[in-house]
Amino acid sequence: ATQLTQLAGRALTPDYASPEQIRGEPLTIATDIYSLGVLLYELLTGVKPYSLKLASAAQLEQAIVEAEPVRPSAAAVTEAAAKARATTLRKLQRALAGDLDTIVLKALRKSPDQRYGTSGALADDLQRYLAGRAVLARPDSAWYRARKWLARHRLSAAAAAVAALAVISGSAVALWQAHVAREKAQLAQREALRAQTVQRFLLDIFRANSTDQADPQKARATTARELLDIGARRAADSLKDAPAVQEEVLGTLADMYAQMKLDEQAAALQRQRVAAVRRAYGERDVRVADALVSLAADLDNTQARDEIGRLLDEAAGILDAAGDRSSPTRGALLIQRAELYRYVSLDKMRTVADQAVQLFRQHYPDHSGLLHALRLAALSRLLVGDPAAAEPLLRELVDTIPQRFPNEGAWQTTPLVHLAETEERLARIDEAETYYRRAWELSRRINGEFNADALQTQAKLGYLLHHTGRRAEGRKLLFDALHALGRVPGNDAPNTVGLINIALGTSLTLEGR
Repeated sequence: ATQLTQLAGRALTPDYASPEQIRGEPLTIATDIYSLGVLLYELLTGVKPYSLKLASAAQLEQAIVEAEPVRPSAAAVTEAAAKARATTLRKLQRALAGDLDTIVLKALRKSPDQRYGTSGALADDLQRYLAGRAVLARPDSAWYRARKWLARHRLSAAAAAVAALAVISGSAVALWQAHVAREKAQLAQREALRAQTVQRFLLDIFRANSTDQADPQKARATTARELLDIGARRAADSLKDAPAVQEEVLGTLADMYAQMKLDEQAAALQRQRVAAVRRAYGERDVRVADALVSLAADLDNTQARDEIGRLLDEAAGILDAAGDRSSPTRGALLIQRAELYRYVSLDKMRTVADQAVQLFRQHYPDHSGLLHALRLAALSRLLVGDPAAAEPLLRELVDTIPQRFPNEGAWQTTPLVHLAETEERLARIDEAETYYRRAWELSRRINGEFNADALQTQAKLGYLLHHTGRRAEGRKLLFDALHALGRVPGNDAPNTVGLINIALGTSLTLEGR
């Protein structure tokens, strides 16, 4: 105590006074450390630690004793203050954050024993900061020391990082290649196992035929249809523990039934296939959508035709959820939609068929789906009475088929018949006759002359010839077709009878007979 303090009270400058000075406690070196901290804060930010608007001396003293100072990096620094320090506000705040915040706040601790012990310790931490080394005011950690080391050795660290990145990249590529190789090996193993299972299944069909027949000669005389029935019965039970294999076998057997025009049997197997796919891959897998579309196709000629719309909607929902807009399954779905709209709206049929044509042309120009889509797009135009629009699509279809399928198939007759009908409507009689004859010869060559499709094509050719002046030749073809009807197998005869009778009756009417 001096005469001055005894007369005037405490000797201090309020803005730089420490809490213990305000409280009138004994003063130590820590008091000077606090004042240095206030000065450092002001030098760095341009403001004081306690920013009080219109503060009284009592309020300032209360803040010094009780309030925690704001971190320098979060202080109300102005653009002018940043410019005075030859930087921008954002850069200044970024520079203050971290070590400088820590140093300043350690100097401004309320408790004297928590501040720097000496001015030398404060100076040393500031030198550490300037040198890019770890400051003692911060809690020590391996990450903190590493970060400071990297900041001091940027070039060498960058070189090391590049080298490490190269090693990591090389290792990553090697690991990825190994992963791909393992996946391929596993896939090949699964495919081999599937092939073996299918092979055993097929052999078991023939063994079952032999063992089930007491008469070996009768076993040798078993028809393909009977073997197919055996396979269909056994597929449901013998493959139930291998749903992925089961769905493949069921799909193949269903296709065989469909080729034999046994639509009800084909649809029954497709239903089993859908169930197998769900068990193998889950309810929302895109392979379920594929199976649903196949089932819809096989239901087209059955009594359950009214289910098709629901099946196609479910398949579309699965594909939409998977983001699938352009797969072959999506194309097959559009084809079945067009088939369905054929009996509902010819405008919708044309729109959806055109979408299918566009999808296959853009993404799968060599896919057989393009041929089906072209046929439906042409048929939609033919059915609304626009043969001129249908004709180029049918020509493309007829010209493309031999390129894609060198081996002849019965299904190839339908596009030829459609093109012949189109040329007939366009009054191109020679072209129409040419395509009718090609279709008729192809059908007889593949299916035999007493096949319903062959006889129907024969009747259409006969009607064309009769109607265009070659009455004797046309009438002979019509009568020959009518006489051959007794040898048409199955349920195809009634439809064929109707078509031939109409053609023959119309032709005879033209003759006045």
